[in-house]
Amino acid sequence: MGMSMKVSVIMAARDEDATIARSIESLLNQTYKNLEIIVVNDGSTDNTQDIAKRYSSKHSNVILKNIRYMNKGCVRPRYIGIENTDGEIIFVVDADAIYAKDYVEKCVSCLKDKKVGGVIGKIRVWDPKTFISKYRDVLYRLRFDDVENIEREISEGKLAAWMFRREDYVRLGKYDRSLAYGEDRDFAKRLLDNGLKIVYEPKALWYHRWKEYLGETVLNNFEMGQQNYGFSKGNFKVWLKVLYFLSVVPVFLFSFVYFYFGLLLLLHPIPLFFNGVRLFRRGDHLEYRYYALLGPVVSYVYNIPYAFGFLLEFLRDVAGVSKF
Repeated sequence: MGMSMKVSVIMAARDEDATIARSIESLLNQTYKNLEIIVVNDGSTDNTQDIAKRYSSKHSNVILKNIRYMNKGCVRPRYIGIENTDGEIIFVVDADAIYAKDYVEKCVSCLKDKKVGGVIGKIRVWDPKTFISKYRDVLYRLRFDDVENIEREISEGKLAAWMFRREDYVRLGKYDRSLAYGEDRDFAKRLLDNGLKIVYEPKALWYHRWKEYLGETVLNNFEMGQQNYGFSKGNFKVWLKVLYFLSVVPVFLFSFVYFYFGLLLLLHPIPLFFNGVRLFRRGDHLEYRYYALLGPVVSYVYNIPYAFGFLLEFLRDVAGVSKF
């Protein structure tokens, strides 16, 4: 295959001026040179557009496309980006992520096998600073260092294929634009259902910047709950998780009136605590091991806003006024 196949890199971006330059640089510095970078700027209100325009003016293989869906999920920007490319291989990236120099080369190599329909690299947390991202660093290292676990997650449809062939993308119906989130996992499932493999390449490293601070994390996860509703509304396990975290609020309020609800409130984080202990024991070689013990706190910070966003979009769906 060599470098004969053109790779079209699709980067949807909205208000990513803090990270997009580093992200584009990491892609321009790839050892695999036959690629183009399509930046789809979705109505950014910061300097994202100016930064992307500066790169597109200097590099002929960086192309800026401005749209105005404005914060209704990344599916349609990604869809538009793919429609405006002709590369044989599609590589979907994040504007708040950086990629190792040989990431594209290693993943493209996996696609030499015609039975392989998609490729997944190993994710790391980009420069964790607070207890929120340091906990996620522990979680992701234990998760993605376990090849057997990732292969199981792929087979169960829990992970997306970030690099795939255009011909398979077109043949299997492209991304579902009715979704606001989860379009990549939906497409990955179609790859598997049609007899293609999704392979994990642990030597292909990429680093994702996560929300660091309480306010931005709460807001981000509230929006994620709204966006993920369309993809996950039929998933019984997701509903159980949403109801579990929503239950904290009434239990907390009733605990001021009824003693037994106070006991329930104390018992509620126990499953989260034991999960944190399990991560702590497994992560004896990790720098941020002790942050695993903050599992209940981080889980509440992430999942309570997510559950409320999910519930809000459910109510909108029932009322026929879905945001997306």
